[in-house]
Amino acid sequence: MEFGAPEQFWLCVFALTIIASLSSGQVLKGIIGALLGLLFSCIGMDPITGIPRFTFNTMELMNGVNVVPALIGLFAIPQALMLLKPAGEHGGMAPYHPAPGVFWQTLKEFFQRIWVVGVAGIVGLIIGIMPGAGGNIATFISYNEVKRFSKKPEKFGTGIMEGIMAPEVCNNAVVGGAQIPMLTLGIPGSAPAAVMLGALMTHGLKPGFSLFTEQSDVVFTYFIGLFLANIMILVLGLVLVRIFVRVLQIPQNFLVVAIIAMSVVGAYSISTSAMDVISMCVGGLIGYILIRYKFGVAPMALGLILGGMMEEGFKLSLHLGAAEGNVVMFFFSRPQSLVLIALTVLSLGYSIWKEISASRKAAA
Repeated sequence: MEFGAPEQFWLCVFALTIIASLSSGQVLKGIIGALLGLLFSCIGMDPITGIPRFTFNTMELMNGVNVVPALIGLFAIPQALMLLKPAGEHGGMAPYHPAPGVFWQTLKEFFQRIWVVGVAGIVGLIIGIMPGAGGNIATFISYNEVKRFSKKPEKFGTGIMEGIMAPEVCNNAVVGGAQIPMLTLGIPGSAPAAVMLGALMTHGLKPGFSLFTEQSDVVFTYFIGLFLANIMILVLGLVLVRIFVRVLQIPQNFLVVAIIAMSVVGAYSISTSAMDVISMCVGGLIGYILIRYKFGVAPMALGLILGGMMEEGFKLSLHLGAAEGNVVMFFFSRPQSLVLIALTVLSLGYSIWKEISASRKAAA
C-alpha cells in the first residue's frame, strides 16, 4: 500500500542500471539505445496533463506506441532477416540428432545451478508484488543479477544454462508475486492479475481479508490450480519438445517467411490495429540497424518498457511533493525509496568497479 509514485520512479531508475550488463562492454551504445527507447515511449499523450506529443495529428498514436508489437519488431524481425541466405543456398538452421539421456543430464545440470532458482525467484516475487512493475522489468533484472553472481558472466548470451533459467524462473515467480496484492488488497500486480481480479469479482468474490476467512475453500482451490497449471506446463513441454525442435530442420528461407508472417498476425491480433503492424515494422527496421552497427536491442527495449512508467512516477511525484511543500524530501525521505536508491547505488558501483578491474587486467 505504501508503494507510490516516487517508488515507481526509483524502481525504473534501478532497472536502468542494468544497461551496462545488457550492453556487453559497449556501455555508451547501450545508453544511446536506452535513450532511443525512452524517446519512443514519449509518443502519445502526456500521462499527467493529457497533452499530445509526437503524434503528427494521428489518432492512432494518441495512446502511444503499443509495447508488445514494438518488441516483436525489435527482437523477431531482425533475427529473421539475419537468417536469410543467398539465392541457391538451402538448409535448416541446425541439424537435429536425438541424444538418449539428455533429459537426465539437463536435470542434473539444473540442480547443480539451483542457486539461480533462488536469485531469480526472489527477484520475480518481490517485483511481482510491486503494482504495475510486471514481468518485463523483472526478467531483465533477474538476468542481470544472475549474470552478476555467475562465475562465467562472459558466456551469457551464448545459450549458457544460467542465462536461460534466470528469466524463465523469474517470469513464473512474477505470476505468484502478483497474486499477493491482488488477493489480499484487491490491487493487481500485473495485467494478467487484473484479468483474474475481474474474473473473481464477476463471480461475486471480493478480494481482501474476508476472502480468506469467509471463502477459504475458493482461495485454496485457486492456489492448487496454480500448482497444477505449472505441472501441466512441464508435462506438455516435455511431450511437445520433440515436435517443436524439428523446426530446426525447416529450410531457413521458409522459416524466415513463417516468422515474419506470424509476427504480423500476432501484432495485428493484439488490438486489431494496423498501427500496431506499422509499429512492429518500424521496430524491426530500427532493430536491424542497431544490430548491424553492434548497438544491441535489449537496452532500447528496456527504455521503451520503462519510459511511460518512469515519466508518470516522476511527474506525479513532482506534483505531490509540491503539494506537501518539499519536492526533494518527497523523493528521498520515504523508506521504500531509500531502499531502491541504495540498490541503484550498489548496482552502479559494482558495474563501475567491474569495468575498472577489467580494464586494469587488460592493461596488465
